[in-house]
Amino acid sequence: MAIIQKGEKGWNVVNNVEGEGSDVNSVDFADLTDNGFDDIVVSWSVISKSQISYIDVYNKSEEGFEYEQNSKPVVADEFICVDANDDGVAELLTFSTGSTTESPFSELYSFAYGDKELIGETKLDNSIMSFEQITVGETEVGTSIYLDALRADGSSMVTEFIYWSDYYGSIVSPLYSYSTGKTADTTRRDLVLSRDIDDDGEVEIPTDADIDTNSDDIKGDNWVAYNNTIFTHKVYSVSCKRDAYLILLTNNEYEKLTFNYDEENRLLSVTKGDEFCYEIKAVLQSEYEDNAEAYSQFTKLSESSGYVYLARFDGESDYNAEYLSGVIKAY
Repeated sequence: MAIIQKGEKGWNVVNNVEGEGSDVNSVDFADLTDNGFDDIVVSWSVISKSQISYIDVYNKSEEGFEYEQNSKPVVADEFICVDANDDGVAELLTFSTGSTTESPFSELYSFAYGDKELIGETKLDNSIMSFEQITVGETEVGTSIYLDALRADGSSMVTEFIYWSDYYGSIVSPLYSYSTGKTADTTRRDLVLSRDIDDDGEVEIPTDADIDTNSDDIKGDNWVAYNNTIFTHKVYSVSCKRDAYLILLTNNEYEKLTFNYDEENRLLSVTKGDEFCYEIKAVLQSEYEDNAEAYSQFTKLSESSGYVYLARFDGESDYNAEYLSGVIKAY
């Protein structure tokens, strides 16, 4: 690892640090030692085609550009630097998928007193195969970590909700059951990730919701948020992973609407009984730019992830471009 500084004549190497592996998965910067200087955290790839990494923390000296390895690396799959226990100093939170004899787990390390110290750990759902996203939010219990993970079947997901408990003096995953080895309530068939889906400043978790549809490509989600020791309903959505979008639904829409998907034309038709409500069509951005006039019967709503999202609706309907633009979200 090279530490480089920009000078008047360009970039110069001011320090070299010998690496732990053959490649770098990710790098982060945080003042883990609470000395006013950012430490460098590096996830080194040590085994080809393996998720296992060596996660090293390099501390900066008070003068110059010298960085030294703090201690032996942590062996884990993923990490995040976060003040998990809300003490004003960031910690290193790691996640591991385990092995054939060990279930997935998470560990919290503190470097506040100089050396690495394991201050918390918790087990995770034993069906986890890989970690997809780590999100940090604030709830009534303080800093909260949402870990979206792919399960071993490859077609479902689970979200671990993790926070620091003063009572236990450790991080905890309250939805995990030590008797079953499973995490309850946040498993789902839809491979959509946790997010602030309704823009209210809170992170919500998608869970399964049954909807009236003709296609396996269309799935329903019940988005829930942590509130007073339980997860409560916030909003429903219907999602089309193939076209990388979802549509927020009111409770009434969730109960009344039917969603029919035409795979060949990538067209989602929405009806209420016999009443036509609207259609959503996803078109590749390059195709739309080359032949926009072919879609003149549609109204452009938005574009994201290489797609242009179009809508067609009845002029006398309650649904219009302004409304749909506000409820359609990129996957």
